[in-house]
Amino acid sequence: IRCRLEIVTSELSMLCHRYNATLAMQTDEEGKETCFLHIRFSEFQLELRGSFELKSSYPFGTMNTQIKQNQIHGELQVELDDLKEFLGTKVKRGFGYLSRTIDVISAFFRKTVNHA
Repeated sequence: IRCRLEIVTSELSMLCHRYNATLAMQTDEEGKETCFLHIRFSEFQLELRGSFELKSSYPFGTMNTQIKQNQIHGELQVELDDLKEFLGTKVKRGFGYLSRTIDVISAFFRKTVNHA
């Protein structure tokens, strides 16, 4: 039986390869380190960035997620409120939580770009 660390490591490796994501450690004022996965989707006139805080309770605890977009030119944009609502109702915690979250974000991004 694979342990949680092996499963999570495999998932992170796959995400870094598939989405060119990066892992980063950040230290807060109290010296506590936190791991983040950063991802960027960019096409045509729109850029979407996601940052996911991976706590020691991952994949069963809550995951702080920040999603921001930059309009490069024009008025193309992802409906972030709709995306956040969909993530909250459709993506459940558990093994593969981060992968499912990023797959949904990717689908929303592609849908927006393809309908422009």
